[in-house]
Parts: sequence; structure tokens; C-alpha cells
Amino acid sequence: MDDKTGSIEELLRWVVSVDRRLVLMESMKGHTMVKASDIAHETSRSTQNISHALKELEEKGLIECLTPEKITWKKYVLTDIGLASILVILAILLLWRLFDLFKGEGIWKKEFNNPELDVEKTAEQEVTK
Repeated sequence: MDDKTGSIEELLRWVVSVDRRLVLMESMKGHTMVKASDIAHETSRSTQNISHALKELEEKGLIECLTPEKITWKKYVLTDIGLASILVILAILLLWRLFDLFKGEGIWKKEFNNPELDVEKTAEQEVTK
């Protein structure tokens, strides 16, 4: 890693420490190229919020702007380190869910015993504990 990004561990902590970054990275995994307005619409976030996240991720080298000469409607793509970060984050989340599956009182057990629970909200509550 270079001075721009630091260690991969530091980079991952930085991404997940702010919700808008994580939302943006999650959204980018399904697109080859993104614009702030498209992601804002897709995630029900403000364009300003997503633009701020795009700028932060670009400064860390996770994404690259394809149209830097433009003031608005800029297009971004993931860099190799950005793609690697998404894959690592997804792997960690999948491992966490797998570990939780075998826990006696994990989220999956709670959801199985109470089908009215919203899976996403239950997971978010557990993560914030």
C-alpha cells in the first residue's frame, strides 16, 4: 500500500466508519461506472451526501473519476484497491453471518423464532451494539 491508502486494515476501518462511504461502496459493486445522482436516487440519499462520499473515496484511491474536467455529472469507476476493499468487506459480512448461524442466540435464531422481524433492521441493531 502507498501513503495515500495506508494499510488495507486501516482503509477498511475508514470505509466502514462512516455510513455514506459504506452505502456508496455497497452500491458501486453492482455498477461498472457511477454518477452521484444515480447513486443518490438508488440509495435515497442526497446528491450532496453521495458527492461528498465520492470525493472521500477518490482521495483514498478507492475510485477514479473518468471525467475530472467536468464540474457536474462526473463519472466514477472502482480502482483495483476499491474492488478488493468491497470483496473483503463482503467476505467479512458473510463470515459474520455464517458465525452467527451457529451461535445459540444469534440473529438467525431470533429471526427464525420471530418471522415478523425485519432481517436488515435486526442485523443493523446487532452491529451497533
